[in-house]
Amino acid sequence: MLQSPPPSQTATDSDPYEEPEEAYLAGDEEEGEDGPPPRRWWRFALAALFLAGTAVAAGQGVWYTQQARPAPHVVDPPAINPALEASVLAAIAPGWPAKRPMIRLAAGPVEAAEGHVTALAAADVNGDGKQEWGVSYVWYGLPDQDGARAAVPGFAIVTAADHPQLLYQGPGTGGWDDLKQGAFEATSEVECAVEAVRPGPREVGFMYHYTAESSRGGHLTHGRSKLFLQSMGQWLQAWEGETEVRWRTGHADEIAHGAAVKFEDHDGDGIPEIVTSPTHYYRHLTDGDKGPHFMAEGPGDLVYRREGPFYRLAGLAMPGQRELRIRPAAPIYAVRAPGPVQIDGDFNEWDLQELGVITGIRFDDPALMKYKRREPEGLDDLGGEVNLMWDDQALYVRAMVLDNVVVPGPSGTELYKGDNLSVWLDMDLQKDFERGMRDADDWQIGLSPAGADVKPDKDGRTFAQAWCWVPKPGTNGVVAASKPLLDPYNHAVRGYQIEAAIPWAGLGGLPAGLKIRPAALPMAGPASTEPRRYHLGLAGATGIGLVLSDADTEYQELGYVSNPFFTWAEPKTFNTLLLVEPN
Repeated sequence: MLQSPPPSQTATDSDPYEEPEEAYLAGDEEEGEDGPPPRRWWRFALAALFLAGTAVAAGQGVWYTQQARPAPHVVDPPAINPALEASVLAAIAPGWPAKRPMIRLAAGPVEAAEGHVTALAAADVNGDGKQEWGVSYVWYGLPDQDGARAAVPGFAIVTAADHPQLLYQGPGTGGWDDLKQGAFEATSEVECAVEAVRPGPREVGFMYHYTAESSRGGHLTHGRSKLFLQSMGQWLQAWEGETEVRWRTGHADEIAHGAAVKFEDHDGDGIPEIVTSPTHYYRHLTDGDKGPHFMAEGPGDLVYRREGPFYRLAGLAMPGQRELRIRPAAPIYAVRAPGPVQIDGDFNEWDLQELGVITGIRFDDPALMKYKRREPEGLDDLGGEVNLMWDDQALYVRAMVLDNVVVPGPSGTELYKGDNLSVWLDMDLQKDFERGMRDADDWQIGLSPAGADVKPDKDGRTFAQAWCWVPKPGTNGVVAASKPLLDPYNHAVRGYQIEAAIPWAGLGGLPAGLKIRPAALPMAGPASTEPRRYHLGLAGATGIGLVLSDADTEYQELGYVSNPFFTWAEPKTFNTLLLVEPN
């Protein structure tokens, strides 16, 4: 739970969310001293046996290599026929089809109406002459009047036999609204596949891919890949990555992110890494579906390196440049502003930078809601989107927040007692890469909408609340403006919008390593019908943490964070902010 500052805390050292020191020391007690463990005769026997085996290996050749298994290897899978499909499904769901698995929906559980094996991959995983099958499958519910149905894609490993036995079943894939929901409701199409891969010279695993598309005009598509490996005789999920997300904004535009996944020995050490190549596009659906309005790729490949049995995001590899270390949380993009940015809450400059739609983060994933004093009542209770731009003067923030009860925060150090967006910035990413505590270059800035009693100035701007808590209390030059977020149909208030400029000068200077180039050329807005293709160049990087907080009846009731591992005031848990510019 987020914590407020104690009454004795002064305004010069006010960090509304910082954990008390005792929280970091909890459980750090000394162990009792009971003396050394008793000596056991069998320990000496095992040691003697080990020495004897070593002598045999040295004097007569390595005896155990005579029984060594061949290296694990990939084999051709069998063709899927009705009998094979039925036997595999029965291994995954015992009793199928007489006994049908349950599909968990928002309205309650229903029986699966049908099931399908979509792909098989085969390998001798252990080199013991016995094959294993990696299986991708889907359970479907009954279609509704529009042909939409619930779907649960899944992955399992079974023995390769006429009557397969279940060896491992992967974790559930989740649904549109909740990863714990258990099903994708109202789908028009589900695709899933599996392939046998070789992460190492004596290792075979299975890479599983799935994509689900909503039936409501294709307004939402969700795709991921997962890697499953064997470690210490047990199967586990070693990696998961997003491969496709597409959604509509309103009725005319579609925004998409994608990533190709491959194994590649990126650093030449003989151990392949998982490498993904992010791409983005934006499309006008009103143009007869003629293709993308723009496409963007870069600034490089994301490299996931092996740590024990798991893979962790470790770097950004760019052609001809040294790999940039980035934190394990998914990176967030900020694109260079096309020109001067006026902080007035109207977002005019954001419309000129069409690449702005690929930046920032969407707060609609329950996995990102880390702080809860109560259960949320859907996205209208708290949700939204944050976009980011930058230039050599400032970092610019645009927040569109769904909130059914808007409660502006007080001014100054108590801003956190109202609805607010908190922005953490780690201005020296590489120095603080593994740092577990904030220092003098880590800033916490709060932004809160203006109250209903705040009148616009002579230029029509309604200034919002802004405050820096640490390391230097005050506004530090941060300027923010806000206005209500209105429903486009009935103009009812659905939340609030904030636009803010956080000047680099107020944070002690430019982020470490930022390369300032001549101003970027202004770009045509979305009204242009000519599609464009961009490559994103990297100008710099810093650390960032975002927290969207709701206060209906008491402060900090709900809180979204920018990644599931985010911990307050710990830079090593922040995301990496990539400051990019189009080429």
